[in-house]
Amino acid sequence: MIRSPITSWLVLAPTVGGVTAFVTPQVQVDGAAPTGEEMFHPALVNYGHFTAMQVRAGAVRGMDLHLRRLRCAHRELFGTELETEWVRQLMRRAITAQRDGYLRVNLYEVEPGVPQVMTVLRPPVDAPTTPQTLTEVPYVRPFPHIKHVGSFAQIRYGELAERAGFDDALLLTQDGRIAETTMANIGFIENNSVVWPDAPCLRGITWQLLDASLDERGREVRTEVVTMETIDRFDAAFLANSTGVSGVARIGTHELPAEHPRVQELQAVYAALPWDAI
Repeated sequence: MIRSPITSWLVLAPTVGGVTAFVTPQVQVDGAAPTGEEMFHPALVNYGHFTAMQVRAGAVRGMDLHLRRLRCAHRELFGTELETEWVRQLMRRAITAQRDGYLRVNLYEVEPGVPQVMTVLRPPVDAPTTPQTLTEVPYVRPFPHIKHVGSFAQIRYGELAERAGFDDALLLTQDGRIAETTMANIGFIENNSVVWPDAPCLRGITWQLLDASLDERGREVRTEVVTMETIDRFDAAFLANSTGVSGVARIGTHELPAEHPRVQELQAVYAALPWDAI
């Protein structure tokens, strides 16, 4: 199976009789099937940003957060104010024929001040059902607060991690702080608290949704520096991204509980989050 629902353009999906076949993504540019010429810029110019989400019955979790992410990133990268209701209309058009899926929304500009929206819809993806294993690498994404399209190093480190027998790579700063994985935020459990690493990273939509829900439940959530040397003080670890929440069984040589009640609680919190109609 292709490793990343975020970075791959083709995914493997089961078909009738259990046979696995390639499924071609449904791509639109500004709400219509793109011409070859319209694909030149996004294919050749590696400059833009995106958000990605799971869609079920035409709804997503954290719709306002996704739109805010796109608006803020577009203003920072291009100096253009984005009409988010227009983007939302294009998202609705992208899921007209298929109400369940994995939707990626790319933003870029060919002409200055004129945003273009590429939507890519693929089959839905669920969080891993088995606890994940991670190997550490010394790398931090450039401009990590932006979900941008420059993903070469993430893909490469993820593939190298898989070849070494791990599920993904854990990114570390030069001074050894844990930041994130190539595809997800990582969090830690200490007693009843959730601890997010204090390091340059993308504050993902699932992270934000979990924080808000945990705050409503009176659960402590904090951010602090975490290193490979301090992992053992934590009770458990988990990953959070657009597919949901999954446990972590190993980071490098550090073994963690394959299943932990607090991680299961976070999975339940995530499952209970409301869905917003696109």
